[in-house]
Amino acid sequence: MSRRGRGGTPISLFAFQDIITSVTGIMILITLILALELIQKTEGSPQNRTKQLTAELQQATQQAATVQTTVAATQAEIENIRASLAGSETELLATLKVDSTKVSQQLQDLAELNKLLEAELAASTRQVQEAETASQTIEAEKDSKAQDHQTLESINETVQQKIEELKKLRQANRIIFNTSQSGPKTPWLVELGTDRILAAEAGKKVSPQSFATPVAFVTWARKQNRASQYFVLLVKPATITQFETVRQALEKAGFEVGFDLLKADQTAIDPQTGAASP
Repeated sequence: MSRRGRGGTPISLFAFQDIITSVTGIMILITLILALELIQKTEGSPQNRTKQLTAELQQATQQAATVQTTVAATQAEIENIRASLAGSETELLATLKVDSTKVSQQLQDLAELNKLLEAELAASTRQVQEAETASQTIEAEKDSKAQDHQTLESINETVQQKIEELKKLRQANRIIFNTSQSGPKTPWLVELGTDRILAAEAGKKVSPQSFATPVAFVTWARKQNRASQYFVLLVKPATITQFETVRQALEKAGFEVGFDLLKADQTAIDPQTGAASP
């Protein structure tokens, strides 16, 4: 026969036990989520950060295992309390009277455990944030180094192109004339040859004008602007006669005329790029 009426309202610990179990489960879930996020964030990090992040993940896993052990112990204590509650009311009241100090101590221990778990969770969150910041810094440095490498490759390609152009110029035995830009008139280089005459605007990368005879060249030159252009005749040993004929015709037409000497195997006008500098 039950004596519940005489003993008053019984003390139930079920709600308190459920709260403890729920809080502990939530802390475990959050710890596992942070550990999973840490694993995903560290997959793309450089090798020098992989070991450190792996160690942090192992530490978080150990913390989770510790929490699981604590939960298991707490659940075992809850089962023991439930087994004790299954006894008679008299024995339960006697147990409560005897173990009230122990229960109070357990409550204090659980409160301290909760504080420790909160501190560990905050520390794990800081570690994750620090790992993300370090990963972003390393990626930024990696991108900067990649851009520097591309710039160096571009400069190296330009240098190689210039070297190849210089090699071609040496092989062609070509003379480069650097004209002054201070004057109001544009110079035209005229290379006199035995088989043809080439005329090209100095510094301009275009195919040169080609003429079969001095007469054809002089006819074309008379159509140019005397106020803005002048001619520099490039003479080879075999073209002295042509030089005199062309010079007199240009001066008679009102053009300013200069001249320079070339060796028999030298050239100053490229058949494709004209009189432009490389």
